Amino acid sequence: VVLFGSKSEIEIAEEITSYFSLPTSHFLNLAGKTNLRELMALISECDAFISNDSGPMHIASALFVPVAAIFGSTDKAVTGPLGDGHRIISKDIPCSPCLERECPERHLRCMTEISTDDVYNALLEILPKNRAVFLDKDGTLIEDVGYLNSFSDLKILEGVQENLQRLKNAGFKLIGITNQSGVARGIVGEEFVKESNKYLQKTLGIDDFYYCPHHPDDECQCRKPKPMLLYKARLKHRVKLKESYVIGDKTLDVLLANAVGAKGVLVLTGHDKKSEHA
Repeated sequence: VVLFGSKSEIEIAEEITSYFSLPTSHFLNLAGKTNLRELMALISECDAFISNDSGPMHIASALFVPVAAIFGSTDKAVTGPLGDGHRIISKDIPCSPCLERECPERHLRCMTEISTDDVYNALLEILPKNRAVFLDKDGTLIEDVGYLNSFSDLKILEGVQENLQRLKNAGFKLIGITNQSGVARGIVGEEFVKESNKYLQKTLGIDDFYYCPHHPDDECQCRKPKPMLLYKARLKHRVKLKESYVIGDKTLDVLLANAVGAKGVLVLTGHDKKSEHA
């Protein structure tokens, strides 16, 4: 459990921790101890984030961290967390949302009627619960022919189908993660990337497939080894990243695993034959 807050909230954070029955090794009070950049980095590491309607709530939402958002006087339809996988906790009070900082009715029922059980149950609905194996595409699932752009050149590597079934039987989600800069280079059609991913999903029993279509010079956030695609998968599939694996044929796949605390596995069926990071 990690508490975040500004310097003005140090006292209330200390009061909250005084009620904890947890050993001190199980919680961390960082109220008043982070700047904005540090806050963003730490939030990205969270399995889930509980907050009122606030700036940090939107940071968590933007980083695809599942959010349990408490709404009282503000409008959940206007400023709620974006996307699926979040939960909003609110009460249907006639005067809410009033959009006022202080309650005009002097009762604060929009907040006081929200119970700890309401928050706890919302948290249970968003906490990651699944282990996953994230799979590179070219050189890992299929032969790397260099900018694959035809189904006639798509060849699934020997043993892949059987081994993926073993992983599914062991309870892992299977999720494809691939860089496809051929799209940005004008060599590969994006529609073909989508169709070939769908084919592999159907043929190999893969649960989902994510891809980055950008050029390396674009410096986007979704190109491996940057972890944005894994964060998206975490939110959608409730993945416990630190109990998951990334399998690929390049060092960047192992670096991707390191970025989110997963375990990286380098296979020798494609590009790199060794990695000091594996």
